[in-house]
Amino acid sequence: MHKVAIVGASGYVGAEILRLIAAHDELEVSVATGSSSAGTPIAGRYPHLAGVLGGLTFSEYSPDIAEGTDVTFLALPHGQSQQILPELRPATKRVIDLSADFRFFDAATYEQWYGEPHQQPELLREFVTGLPELFRSELAGADQIAVSGCYVTAASLALAPLVGAGLVEPKGIIVDAASGTSGAGRTAKPEMTFSAVDENFTAYGLLDHRHTPEMEMVVGRHSGHDVQLLFTPHLAPMSRGILATCYTRPVGSFTTDDALACLADFYAAEPFVTVSHTSPSTKSTLGSNSAHLTRMEQYAAEQRFEEAGWARDRHNALARSLMRRQQWAALESAGLFEAVSAAGEHVLVDHGILVATWRDGNRLLLGGPDVTSLTSRQVAPSVEAAEESALIWNWLEGSGIRLISAQGTLALPTAPVRILKVGRAAA
Repeated sequence: MHKVAIVGASGYVGAEILRLIAAHDELEVSVATGSSSAGTPIAGRYPHLAGVLGGLTFSEYSPDIAEGTDVTFLALPHGQSQQILPELRPATKRVIDLSADFRFFDAATYEQWYGEPHQQPELLREFVTGLPELFRSELAGADQIAVSGCYVTAASLALAPLVGAGLVEPKGIIVDAASGTSGAGRTAKPEMTFSAVDENFTAYGLLDHRHTPEMEMVVGRHSGHDVQLLFTPHLAPMSRGILATCYTRPVGSFTTDDALACLADFYAAEPFVTVSHTSPSTKSTLGSNSAHLTRMEQYAAEQRFEEAGWARDRHNALARSLMRRQQWAALESAGLFEAVSAAGEHVLVDHGILVATWRDGNRLLLGGPDVTSLTSRQVAPSVEAAEESALIWNWLEGSGIRLISAQGTLALPTAPVRILKVGRAAA
């Protein structure tokens, strides 16, 4: 029987470790710490463990808490594992850290994304990435393991085999993923209350989520390519689970069956990964250690867990596009009006035809009806007026407003506009 210590066992991650170890024939929990729950029975915090761990209580942490154990799990908030590791390490044979403290090999990357210097940079390269399906050979015999992040696990299992096989481009990848509230931890937060989460779906960490460089590192290390991706996480109104949809560009021509065959061959010996034609859901993996993978549509690339959310997004995008067209149709009948974009570009439109655009008081002539009556108020025109009949106003999804003239396409402006005033100009 192998003795196990868990530091930070009172949180959600710690509770899951307790549950898994309780069901393992060769592991025994010898000590479980919880800074805010010391002296409290484990069954009092997690009643579902009463039948298997009912006699244990949470302990206070001390450096010798793991003395004589075969393995110690660190289920602490980011930044805390690196503080205690030097004093804890001599007491236990093996350390498995579930925080982000030792996932990167480069201290500069950690500091860039976590906003503070790493306190034990010399230890970073002593840790092995804890994702068995991708790095099993490195894990054999390892005594310091850094478990990959939740989103990283979801996306990397889907992407790594296909990038490694050269079926998809390693750059320009998009990862669109949603998780439940337990991913934010047990600490109370206003945005995690029931009234905030229920019947809501929220994007967060736009462009700067910390799992972005970790995904690039994991997929890149496994595939041998320099990986670049854009990651957008979402909070879904559920307690646990992750649904990740990954979009890539194919290299050459291949079918959905080819991609599924690649995934199936790669994970053929992995008991916890299921590859299927069927689009799975988060409830398909609830309470298990399983990951379900599929791949749909050659242009959309491989997907992890579930595909249905993509279709819903398409319908929402179509509805938004139709709404914009209806709004613009109303503006065409509004007469002369002035609008301003988020970038500070002003436009003057008469019955749907662009008359002029300007920034900081300098108006740029582009032609249109009644231009003569406006020129006295315009300064420093830098483009000759275009023919009125050649002007067409287009509002395109994702690209703001474009003006198409006989001379070509001009991007004007680059962001959606809001109406400043609507009405007829005085004669």
